[in-house]
Amino acid sequence: MNNLRSLFGNLLNFKQLADKIGIVVFGGSVTIGNLHVTETGKQKLTDEQGKNRQALLEKVKTNWIEGILKKSLIGGLESIELTINEQLDKVNPPNRNSGSGLALRVQSQAPQSHQGVIGIFDKLGEGRSLLILGEPGSGKTNTLLELARELRERAEEDKSQRIPLVFNLSSWKEKQEIDKWLVKELKTQYQTPEKSANYLINKPELILLLLDGLDEVEEKDLCIDALNTFIKDRNIEIVVSCRGKEYDETSKKLNFQSAVYLEPLTLKRVYKELDKIGDSLQKLKNEIGKYQDLQELATTPLYLQLMIFIYKNQDKFSATQLQKKLIFQTYSDLIFNDWKNGSCYSKDKAKGWLIWLAKQMQQESGIFAIENMQPKLLLSSKAHHSAYVLIVSLIVGLLCGLSCGLLSGVLNYDSRTNLHIYHNPIISLCVGMISGLLSGLVSGLIFLLCEQIYDNVHVLINLLIGVISFVIRLLLNYCVPEDKIQLLDPFVFGLLTSIIFYRINYQNINSVDAIKWSPLQAKESFRRGMLWAFFSGISVLMVGILWVFFSNLQLVQEIPWINNLLQIAIIPLTKPPKTPILDNAALWCILALIIIFGINIWLILGTERTVKITPNLLFIRNNRNYLVICILICGGMISLIFMLLFAQNREYVLLVYNTSRQLNKLLWGLLSLQLFVGLIVGIALGFGKDANVGNFAKPNYGIIRTFRNAGKLSIFCFLFSGIISFIFWWIYHKNSDYIWWIFYGKSIYNGVWFGLTVGLMVGLLSGMVNGENSGLVCIKHFILRVMLWQNKNIPWKLARLLNCATKRGLLRQVGGNYRFIHPLLQKYLSDISS
Repeated sequence: MNNLRSLFGNLLNFKQLADKIGIVVFGGSVTIGNLHVTETGKQKLTDEQGKNRQALLEKVKTNWIEGILKKSLIGGLESIELTINEQLDKVNPPNRNSGSGLALRVQSQAPQSHQGVIGIFDKLGEGRSLLILGEPGSGKTNTLLELARELRERAEEDKSQRIPLVFNLSSWKEKQEIDKWLVKELKTQYQTPEKSANYLINKPELILLLLDGLDEVEEKDLCIDALNTFIKDRNIEIVVSCRGKEYDETSKKLNFQSAVYLEPLTLKRVYKELDKIGDSLQKLKNEIGKYQDLQELATTPLYLQLMIFIYKNQDKFSATQLQKKLIFQTYSDLIFNDWKNGSCYSKDKAKGWLIWLAKQMQQESGIFAIENMQPKLLLSSKAHHSAYVLIVSLIVGLLCGLSCGLLSGVLNYDSRTNLHIYHNPIISLCVGMISGLLSGLVSGLIFLLCEQIYDNVHVLINLLIGVISFVIRLLLNYCVPEDKIQLLDPFVFGLLTSIIFYRINYQNINSVDAIKWSPLQAKESFRRGMLWAFFSGISVLMVGILWVFFSNLQLVQEIPWINNLLQIAIIPLTKPPKTPILDNAALWCILALIIIFGINIWLILGTERTVKITPNLLFIRNNRNYLVICILICGGMISLIFMLLFAQNREYVLLVYNTSRQLNKLLWGLLSLQLFVGLIVGIALGFGKDANVGNFAKPNYGIIRTFRNAGKLSIFCFLFSGIISFIFWWIYHKNSDYIWWIFYGKSIYNGVWFGLTVGLMVGLLSGMVNGENSGLVCIKHFILRVMLWQNKNIPWKLARLLNCATKRGLLRQVGGNYRFIHPLLQKYLSDISS
């Protein structure tokens, strides 16, 4: 009985503990938060997660195992067996709980082969952490990649195993949080969308981090602190490699469970490796035996490989060329001397370009990708950087002006046949492009002047750009008498220019390799478009009403838009026709008012952006549906009461009903305007970046895919918006009273031109900003490439140069990225004077 009570108490305690930490037990399975684990401990993955997992495993295999590890040995060596020595005094083993209990501390063992690293790592238990130390060229990266290969094969066979991900720490910057750095690296190195990258980092039980090159970080102490903070209280597994001397110079230690040191080769091992290749290396073996400095150099695997390569490819071998300070010079000279001018670029140009590339990679992460080139490559020259900003601004402004020039023909249409039509489509296009160039020039100058404070007041700066664009387009009206425009034309131009320049970020170029339709993003864009249309429509109506009461109607002759608005909408409202017939006009008017205010109140209160800006509206957000219903009921009752007050006087009743007939047209027209703009904006901004991991490994393929995506989006949005525009024109053609905002001709030619004009405009703008700014990314990348080519920093066909250097043994291709065969070679080239 006591045993039964004890068992029941233990179960109760476990249940309480499970409730506290979010564990729910269902028979033979366990649910921890959103993670479902079966009896075997395997995690259930969705189809998308499984696809992303497999894509990451393939990238590790292609980029790091096949691209780096299998090609790391030069000079004919097949493999070099290293000796490891455990050094627990290099780390501070953490006293923290792991998934299987307390973290295990491995006792020091006798030196063993590098194959024992995976054994040491396995013995560390759940939450493993290991530091790999060694001298330059001792094989730290290869040992880390050997671990990655073994762990990847396990993850391939067993889905419950973590995904091993390899990164280079040299791209880490001062005071950068490791989780944010990892998200950035997943996006750039593994083509992982930000949403999926954040999911992986927030689920540390899914991944195993292998971080190479701690010694390449400038602020090593800060990086060690960041790593210790990152792994604290996380079920993370991690391996880091670093040079032993640089690590010993730091004042901090990693809070890892164990550390291993890669011992230099013994002279006996060196001779054994030379004998494996054959008798052709007997002279080299004899030279090594003669000189003490060559013996010390040969005990490092990297230098041994270089010595073998130089010996095999040198016509007149000299042992003096194998000195440590000359060995990289000799190696690179052999590569460039064998560079055939006809097969690629001339060796002098190729060497100059690769030296420039090495200098840039020395300052950055040590990994180069064509699609990841950023404008900061031009920061070394202030003139070049300023020219880049101005050229991008001019091109974007030109495209904005071109799109508004297309629309100008519709906005400036004059329905009066007895008046001369000033508008000329060709002149309007030219004036629009001139307006865009001037606006782009001014915008670029503003960006340069406000570059240091842009991030803090970017909204105000873009509003200023919109106002300036409005003034420029308006002033050009007085310079070109043949292109009489209305106020609506410069207003639309200023608004679009402000929006487009708001979406430009001159400091980052992020390729958009895959896009897909996003219902949530389209819904939010649809909402935003309806709100824009509502406030724009109300503003237009107010302009017309004020014009009637405070202006001379004779001035209307000069402004077709105001004339059309007054004749179709405003004047019939102020002077409604008198009819003795009562109908349902007032009821339809009340219904339109209820729908308009109900929809727009819901749109305003239903946006998450409002809640984020004003958290006090949380109560309103949670009860917004009830609030909207109450407002609608009150509005309807007030309207009915207002009508009943005049029910005793038939003249007043008829006045209300006759006025309602005209107001009815305005209100339903406003609803149709909201629907039209909402559909256009929803489709024009409804595509986002695909959440799946990209599976390509070609250089610059990210930008190529981005360009294709921009073209597809332009064509799709052109067709969709053109069809929608034609449908609304057809409704206007049948009954212009209820779509008073089109103001266009009623022949079939006018309908086709209206749909074509709006479609071209939307297609052009959507290609720039839809799909995470696909078009703008291509524009910025193209301008950057042209300027670097013009400055003779890179060739026009950059991928061709990188592939030639890879074939000749200077670079290694990591998927679509490139890195030098060793950081020491990169440093040697970067130190060469241009």
